[in-house]
Parts: sequence; structure tokens; C-alpha cells
Amino acid sequence: MEQKNETWWRNELDEFEQKLSKKNTQEVNSYKRTKAVLGILMYMKISEEIKNVNSLLIEKFLIIYELLEPENPDMWFFKAVRQKQLQNIDLSNECFQNALKFGFNDTTKAENQGFEI
Repeated sequence: MEQKNETWWRNELDEFEQKLSKKNTQEVNSYKRTKAVLGILMYMKISEEIKNVNSLLIEKFLIIYELLEPENPDMWFFKAVRQKQLQNIDLSNECFQNALKFGFNDTTKAENQGFEI
């Protein structure tokens, strides 16, 4: 994941979306599973990387995660945390509101990062 740039990921995931519209159910299910595994992998990588305020990879991982799962509440929460780290408070609050909109409800996790549900 670290070796490919954002353009490569964007192109690959666009191809995934095209393949998900095929009629071959077995092939579509295979691509859905692969996409789900990539989403889980991004969650795990970001969970670790977000601890490092000076991370050079976090922005890229967040872009990939958003391409994979644009309505994932955890992705929006991670974006809120990252924007807070960068002291972009308005953008952080906007991202956190999106996290809530998509179903984020982990009160402890939110409070640990200075957010209120």
C-alpha cells in the first residue's frame, strides 16, 4: 500500500467498481470480498498510523480508505482526528459530523479524542 501512489489506487479502485457491475455473480462476489478486506486493512493501518502526528503515510491511507468506503463512519472519524492533529478545527468538526451521520457511536473513542457525541 505504501509503494503505490494515489493515482494508481484511484485507477485500480475505479476498475474494481466497473467489475462490481458485471453480471457474473461469482466474480462480483470475489471483488466485493477483496474490497472488504482492503477496507479492513486500511482501518488497521490507519489505527496505528494515526498515533504518529508526523506520519507521512496517513493522508494517503485516508484517501484510499475514502475511495474504498466513502460512507464508513470510522473513516470519517479518522479524518476528524487527523484534521484535529493538524489544528484544522472547522474541518475536523465537519468530518466528525460526517462520522456521526454515517453511524459513528463509540462514545469512549470520541471522548478520548476530545469529541462529544
